[in-house]
Amino acid sequence: MSQMPQSLSIQESDVRLMLSCNVHVGSKNISPTMTRYVWKRTGDGIHIIDIRKTWEKLVLAARAIVALENSDDVCAVALTTGQTKQVPIAQRAVLKFSQYVNCRNIAGRYTPGTFTNRIQSNFFEPRLLVVSDPVKDFQPILESSYVNMPVIAMADVDSPTKNIDIVIPCNTRSKNSVALMWWMLAREVLRLRGVVGRNEEWNVLVDMFLYRDTATEEGKNTEKKGGKMKDFHPDTWKGQDDGADDQEDAVVDANDFGETGHNETVGEPKTGTGQNEWVDWAENEGDDAGDNWN
Repeated sequence: MSQMPQSLSIQESDVRLMLSCNVHVGSKNISPTMTRYVWKRTGDGIHIIDIRKTWEKLVLAARAIVALENSDDVCAVALTTGQTKQVPIAQRAVLKFSQYVNCRNIAGRYTPGTFTNRIQSNFFEPRLLVVSDPVKDFQPILESSYVNMPVIAMADVDSPTKNIDIVIPCNTRSKNSVALMWWMLAREVLRLRGVVGRNEEWNVLVDMFLYRDTATEEGKNTEKKGGKMKDFHPDTWKGQDDGADDQEDAVVDANDFGETGHNETVGEPKTGTGQNEWVDWAENEGDDAGDNWN
């Protein structure tokens, strides 16, 4: 990859995106096979990934995907261990990647034997496997070694690289980094296919690949709704608007009933006697009815 053409070299805008999403930030532990991708180590013990090598490996992975004539022969997987405690930060990115690249995907639990057991109903034989994390997706990587399937993996500095053919070094613990890497891989594949021009921007935003915690968002929306209901309580609303309603009723009554100012209806004051007398037609009707029955 040292003789990469100038058209495939990394751009300044891509470097800014990778730095802003912390693609270069590794972990304190390191695997012996990942030392070649480390630029330096900070004073805190964190290993910094070389972004140039990340870009070179990403372009190599995109060229391997484009080399397959049938895009259905590519399978992208994310979080196939089935552990509920792990946050599925790569599932949405894998689904979006398969949508734009037009390949197959496994986003969720992986059934053992999908690549090796022909008796299974969901058995299929892809020719290339793209995984989001070698630690979480160890089962499909292991089965791919049984059938001689090449594997492309996005790996952190402490990830194992056994049975992996193309390693894309990046930060796999940050949702922003994972979303950006899948977005850039999909964009590079479309560029090599001629769908997207290399000198023009892709109209798909990185936010489409970003993981969203629906449970947290629902909780925030519930709190906001609760605050609104508390602020606009019916009693408070009634007390604030009673004055305006009385003024509007007074204007309507004065226009409709002349100088008396009020209409003699149930529960309304009657003027002209000097005192506010209340007329309750129900009581009067009840008394009349009682006299008639007697």
